[in-house]
Amino acid sequence: MEAARSLSDGVIYFSNNIDQRLYRQDAGRAPSPITPAPAGAAANAVRYADGVIDRRRGRLVCVSEDHTGAGEAITTLAGVDLAGAAAPEVLVSGNDFYSTPRLSPDGNRISWLSWRHPNMPWVATEAWVGDILPDGTIVKSAPGRGRARRVGVPAGVVS
Repeated sequence: MEAARSLSDGVIYFSNNIDQRLYRQDAGRAPSPITPAPAGAAANAVRYADGVIDRRRGRLVCVSEDHTGAGEAITTLAGVDLAGAAAPEVLVSGNDFYSTPRLSPDGNRISWLSWRHPNMPWVATEAWVGDILPDGTIVKSAPGRGRARRVGVPAGVVS
């Protein structure tokens, strides 16, 4: 995954290419990790990218890829505490790939894209919108209340 970075209130949050952990760097200070090192796995076994700051809840919502188990990586949308005081929390799961989490201007809703094997994102992508409850939980919904809108390219259009 490509390095992720976000800036909020003079603090930069980024994924380190070497260990793939998320770090916070305050002005004039050394970076400090806000995600734990994977236990019993390679240093870069859990990767983070494509984050957006959720100021109201003090977290970074981002894509997480967990390579600690056997087989395919488990990809989710995760919430990472901006101070690193709590373990990352899975917010949305169930699809093979996630991208592009974005908050509404009022911070009450979030959108993201997802897709599943064997499809590639340009073949069949689902655009989701979720309501964010006061406790930070995301309730999946979409246009049509509960249905994902499938976005695809007609066969033969992409060569």
